[in-house]
Amino acid sequence: QTGNFTNGLWSGTIRMTTAGTNVTVGAKNGSVSGQSNPFDVGPVFVSTLSATVGDLIYDPGTDRIYASIPANATFESNTVMRLNPYTASVEAYIPVDTNPGLLALSASNAYIYIAVQSGYSVERLNLATQTTDLEFALPQSFWGNWVGNMMGLPNSPASVAIFGQSTGLSQDYIFDGNVERTNLTDLALVPGLDKDGILSEGIGYLPTGFVLAPTNQQPIGQFPVPGTVSNGSVAPDPDSGSVFFLSQQGNQAIIYAYNIATFTLRGSQTIPGLVGTAQNLVLWGTNGFAFSTTGGQIFLIQSLLRPGPSVAELSASQIGPALATTVGSAVSFTITVTNAGSIGASDVLLYDPLPSGASFVNANSSQGAVQINNGVLIGTLGTIPPDGSAVVTLTVLPQAPGTLSNVASIVTSTANANSAQEVSTWLTRVSDAGSSNQISELLLPVNGEFYSFRAETSRELFFPTGCL
Repeated sequence: QTGNFTNGLWSGTIRMTTAGTNVTVGAKNGSVSGQSNPFDVGPVFVSTLSATVGDLIYDPGTDRIYASIPANATFESNTVMRLNPYTASVEAYIPVDTNPGLLALSASNAYIYIAVQSGYSVERLNLATQTTDLEFALPQSFWGNWVGNMMGLPNSPASVAIFGQSTGLSQDYIFDGNVERTNLTDLALVPGLDKDGILSEGIGYLPTGFVLAPTNQQPIGQFPVPGTVSNGSVAPDPDSGSVFFLSQQGNQAIIYAYNIATFTLRGSQTIPGLVGTAQNLVLWGTNGFAFSTTGGQIFLIQSLLRPGPSVAELSASQIGPALATTVGSAVSFTITVTNAGSIGASDVLLYDPLPSGASFVNANSSQGAVQINNGVLIGTLGTIPPDGSAVVTLTVLPQAPGTLSNVASIVTSTANANSAQEVSTWLTRVSDAGSSNQISELLLPVNGEFYSFRAETSRELFFPTGCL
């Protein structure tokens, strides 16, 4: 790739057309080029079913997708379809009241609330028995009220919050079972209820990309989504640290993935072959997406765009002297600890034993604190957020000629953490007479394993001295 370079860094979008392992991406700017670390490009599995659908919802308890089949469907109308997304097969059609539409899962994952009778009533599906067990009508005003949105009420296993939409005065409700609640204080727990929002861990996510804070319902950020479909376009996924949005261009759906903490774009997935308008994006399993279309389709997708549960991914790298040094000349090592994961890494510690043959001069860090204990530099770095980093600088004074080896390692208390590189090593030649030889050591991945490559330079020559 050429162009889009800023301060030596290339930015842009690359579309991978086929799956592969150990894929690398190269960038070039004039005579300077660079290459990414190897990564895998996973296949995308897409299945489609024909069905007229009002809404979709995924229940993690039964590990199934449920779809409302409205009155105008030519097959199994006025039912809720139970779908196995792994096999793309229909397991059951559950009879419900007429013209079912919107669906909402209770906070306990025990019930699905179904807007029936064109939204003027609500019926409850008991997931344990797979039958409906109660129904209630929405209170009516002069203008009429119908279900505009529903959310399971947090901390209330059998309660639902409802946005009663109207051509005149709209109103919000809470129902405990089929009993209307008079105290509506808990509506503060469902930000975005009247804005077509979806609730996840107390935070409201809107189709416009805005994110609403718990309790005060004030915006705390916005995802820069290029445009979404009108119905069911957002699906937050705290487990993978992402928020997904459904968009459409012509007969192609596009699922965008954003970092849930930084609001930055992580990637996108294009799905061709749409009939009508895409709607009702839901997540299933650990890497699944589903959505329907107004043209009678259900798409089931498995993609690495949704990588599974969140992890902290720490790595350590360092930069030492660019040239060889001499006895008595101060040498500095800059160690960078980076978290490339989707959640924060807590209680991060860096251990860096002072290089043999050198005395301590000073040390500092961009966050936390550093101290020397029994000849070991210990950096207490605290929490490193997703896509964040911390920098520690160590300065020592070589006391004798030879090879100065600085080895830094990192640990974290975060349970679900992966380390791309736990140890970083930098070797520097120390001489008496100012020779410029240097030995550098770099850890590189080869077929999933890390190997150490060493190179030695002089004023006149560059030659590799072997693989350790």
